[in-house]
Amino acid sequence: MQEYFFLSLLIPGPTMPGNNLDVYLEPLIEELKLLWEVGVNTYDASMNRNFNMRAALLWTISDFPALANLSGWSTKGEFACPSCHKDTCSRWLRYSGKHCYMGHRRFLASDHPFRKDKRSFNGFEEHDKAPSQLSGDMVLRELDGHTHTFGRLNNDNRKLPYNWKKRSIFFELPYWKGNILRHNLDVMHIESNVCESVLATILGLDKSKDHAKARDDLQEMGIRPELHPIVDESGKRYYPPPCFLMNRAEKEIFCGVLKQIKVPDGYSSNISKCISKKPPKIFGLKSHDNHILMQQLFPLALRRVLTKQVRAPLIDLCNFFRGLCSKVLHARELIQLERRIALTLCHLERIFPPSFFDIMVHLPIHLATEARLAGPVQYRWMYPVERYLSTLKAYVRNQSRPEGSIPEGYLAEECVVFCARYLDDVETRSNRATRNHDGNIDTRVELPIFVNPGRHLRGVNIVNWDVDTMKRAHQYVLFNCEIVQPFLSEHREMIRNQNPRLRIRDIERIHNETFVSWFANQVQNMDFVNERGISDELRSLAQGPNFIGKRYKGFIINGIRFHVKEIGQRRKTQNSGVVVIAKTTSYSSANDRNPVIGDVTYYGVLKEIVELEYFLSRKVVLFKCDWVGQGRMQRQDENGFTLVDLSRPMNTGEPFILASQAQQVFYAEDPIDKGWHVVIKTAPRDCFDMDRREEIYVEDYLLSETCTGDISDDNEEIRWVREGVHQFVHPLFLVWFERQLLIFLKMVKTRGGKSIRQSTRKSTACDSAQASHERAHNDTQVLTQQSAHVTQSSIEPNIGISGGRKKRKARGPTLMPKVWGQTEETRKRISFNKFGQPNDKEHMSTFAHFLGTLARNGKYAPLNVLRWDKVPEKPNKEQMLQIVKDKFEIPLGCEDYILQSIGKKWRNLKTTLKAKYFDSKLSLDENLRNVPNRVNESHWNDLVKHWLSKEGIEASKKNKESRSHQPYTHRTGQRGFSIIREMEHEKLGHEPTLSHMFMTCYSKKDGTPANALVGEKIEQMKMLHASGASSDNGNDAYYKVIGNGKYGRVNLYGLGVKAADVNGTVPSRKASHHAALQLQARNEELQKELNELRSIPLHQ
Repeated sequence: MQEYFFLSLLIPGPTMPGNNLDVYLEPLIEELKLLWEVGVNTYDASMNRNFNMRAALLWTISDFPALANLSGWSTKGEFACPSCHKDTCSRWLRYSGKHCYMGHRRFLASDHPFRKDKRSFNGFEEHDKAPSQLSGDMVLRELDGHTHTFGRLNNDNRKLPYNWKKRSIFFELPYWKGNILRHNLDVMHIESNVCESVLATILGLDKSKDHAKARDDLQEMGIRPELHPIVDESGKRYYPPPCFLMNRAEKEIFCGVLKQIKVPDGYSSNISKCISKKPPKIFGLKSHDNHILMQQLFPLALRRVLTKQVRAPLIDLCNFFRGLCSKVLHARELIQLERRIALTLCHLERIFPPSFFDIMVHLPIHLATEARLAGPVQYRWMYPVERYLSTLKAYVRNQSRPEGSIPEGYLAEECVVFCARYLDDVETRSNRATRNHDGNIDTRVELPIFVNPGRHLRGVNIVNWDVDTMKRAHQYVLFNCEIVQPFLSEHREMIRNQNPRLRIRDIERIHNETFVSWFANQVQNMDFVNERGISDELRSLAQGPNFIGKRYKGFIINGIRFHVKEIGQRRKTQNSGVVVIAKTTSYSSANDRNPVIGDVTYYGVLKEIVELEYFLSRKVVLFKCDWVGQGRMQRQDENGFTLVDLSRPMNTGEPFILASQAQQVFYAEDPIDKGWHVVIKTAPRDCFDMDRREEIYVEDYLLSETCTGDISDDNEEIRWVREGVHQFVHPLFLVWFERQLLIFLKMVKTRGGKSIRQSTRKSTACDSAQASHERAHNDTQVLTQQSAHVTQSSIEPNIGISGGRKKRKARGPTLMPKVWGQTEETRKRISFNKFGQPNDKEHMSTFAHFLGTLARNGKYAPLNVLRWDKVPEKPNKEQMLQIVKDKFEIPLGCEDYILQSIGKKWRNLKTTLKAKYFDSKLSLDENLRNVPNRVNESHWNDLVKHWLSKEGIEASKKNKESRSHQPYTHRTGQRGFSIIREMEHEKLGHEPTLSHMFMTCYSKKDGTPANALVGEKIEQMKMLHASGASSDNGNDAYYKVIGNGKYGRVNLYGLGVKAADVNGTVPSRKASHHAALQLQARNEELQKELNELRSIPLHQ
């Protein structure tokens, strides 16, 4: 890019001209006028003729201080923001001696709850609107009638309105006032400064924005009293630790992650050189280092430190910069970025002190808007300009005359570039291949499988392949060759016709085992009969590779440099991470006849790079990796990072992939869970994701206002004081104390013969420092307690963030892999009672959890079906019953309970998903994007549409009303009514009554009723028993007090029990009458037969 830069202006002198820059720009402005109004005669090499070329200046690119000299608007003081202009929201901090720029609530929707939250922000409600965009006509109207005389010694200029210092010379261009964007905000320096401020503040470094004067400003503003300075009786001031300050252990974790991480080749510089773990600190970062931190590494290091209310906005800030710096920007994504950065900065306002919000922290609010107007930031930031300035400085040979050395070197460079464009067959700096160039492609080959665009690096080994390795590698080549696909379908169909009763899984197994030999014979037979015109390359592919091949240590393909893991262990870079998305057939069980085919992401580590050589010198390069697929070895944490367990790779029969299929990732080891690694995806430098998205009308998009729609947010109360971190006097005091402590420890180590007590007496400085620190800590605790006692109503709710306690690991979903792996020989027998309910105490919990996995499996129990009775019997419910019978040995007649139990868990799952992931206040699109993990996206879309429909809302109201009529809550836990009934039967020696069951199940462990209403019902039952108003079996008392319940149901028996199962079947009137007539007719027949028998004489 540098060869297209023009050095049009070089200003000599030891100092920058400042606002007098316009004097030096006058010749350039005259040339720009000429280019626009008259044009320049220019030669067109493609058309071989001259034409009149006109040109216009789009915008200027500069850092933030130079923007003031170019635009005429001062970037300091009360109105420092050139985009907010006169509507800049700022406040003077008396103790810090600077302006802070907050007020980001103006960019939220007018009804957002943050606008009325006085306590979490600056103590005031926010009712102002976001500032409008400053046009060129508005600038000219504000400066109309004002003149400015240039010169350093001239002090006669009048004070211009607001922050104006002059009228920019660029307004002499006739088109300049019509430009929507005239001066770009530099993303490079803004991102770098924001990163430095955040790092220094959360680590407590010297440049931290949280200092003693910042706490005094908080006290003066009357906000966040928990963080105000505390003064003891001796006059010493102590400061409670803020929620955003890391403790010692978190600093070591944070710096340890950045210190140990290895990135791919060419990704960044070696950032670990700027990281110190003991003591934990960061120093010497360059602008690009800060860019890499904000793009990927900073969120990675934040995963295990700080609280979620602090960590989440910081990660969101990094996501904003990563989205903004994408090579391809989409209109709707930029609108979302505008909405997101406003909410992110508001969250940061609730956490960090006002002194944190200098002008650089405020400017990101305008970056997405400028990207909407001007496109990707890669063409508008200072990185190429800074690199070019470095090139110009390198031309200087005479340090006393740099203004002469730079033009001389520039002219020499221009001559070299001009000559190089006429040398086509000579390698020059202009046409030289990049470092990770793939190499030349062999155009002689016909089959795409033999086209190898990559090139290997040094380190080639000739090897003899063993039979198993060659078979697997050759099989993968055949299965991924496009010309072989018809043969694959033909072979599967042949196996299916020969074995019509085989399951799909067995057919695939036979197909994988026999296809290679069958394909070789098939091609050979076709060659004999001369069918299909067999090519030489297809014939060589069928014959298989040679037993002698090559193994490489490194390979470059798709612009990415790969190294095997063995090489990466000795280097500072990591180039062995591989990711591939493959179509995979998934089976739920051995009897599954409807497998699911879908894309599955596999992460791996590159072990070997092999090259198979076929006849006719055709070659295929494969990567052999250790893979980790979906399941227990892959998960996602609460911050959205993907983690894989690389210590336990899959035992797969297909370790190979084609080199052209590989994409690169790199891994960062989790500092807490050993063996687990976080996955970070990368992309080649020259790769642009130009996928087609939903189109938007360009004119409406460019001229639209900033979208300020409501964003769903958890408006929880901020806890500003952090527990687990000692209160401190000042960060510089802690640095001094650590140095004194190190001196003390060295003295103890060197005086090994003396006791520590003797050494301590002589180390008076350290002794006094340690004593003062302990006394300060003790006094601060007393003062904090006294202060909390005095202002308990305002302080107590905001104290109690656990910083030193280790967070308990969240429980993952119940998958029951051991049960799914059971066979017919190893399955467990489940016993059932007379009502068809499981009563196996040993395996009851396992059986119930396994039924839950079926209820959560969208393949068998789809969530988009509204009611359980609408789930098809075939094949869904039949398949679920068959799976249960395959994994457990159950008696006949228990199918109804199994389906009812799965249906209940299925309904509970829908209730949980609605409560956790659905919000009726959000729009349809926002709810559709919040797809839960392990839930089919189409099922979720149907569920959300039903919940937002009129029928869904009415059903929800009906269910809420039904639940309000259930005032009793049982205390059985996971045991259930059936288990409680059997336990009471064993205890009493007879079947427990309903009254006894109610008293047992609705009482606590100590025998007291669950609530007052339950206690009232129990007393009524006892009174009926005592008065004899109920029968002896105790059921009458229950029915008189509680009622009969719903028709056909019986209470306190558990799931699946009907009234007919307990009381027997009660016939109808018609059936009873018909049975009585039959009994009467039968009685008459028997009476007649008896009379006939009596009439027969008895023989002597």
